[in-house]
Order: sequence, then structure tokens, then C-alpha cells
Amino acid sequence: MAHEVGTIEEANELKEMEKKLKILFRIAVDIKAGILP
Repeated sequence: MAHEVGTIEEANELKEMEKKLKILFRIAVDIKAGILP
């Protein structure tokens, strides 16, 4: 699998998606914290 073309690029894309998901999750938590008393 390490020899497949584009594996490094796919791994980088997954890392970027993880970062975005974590940011979105934090925003969602902040919004919930702001709405709930």
C-alpha cells in the first residue's frame, strides 16, 4: 500500500479533513454552550 501513487496526498487530505472536523466540532460545542443555560 505504501507504494501506491497518491497515498501521501490522500493521507494529507485526511489530516486536513480531521482538522476541519475538529474545528467544526469545537464551534458546535461553543454554540451549544451558548444556547444552553
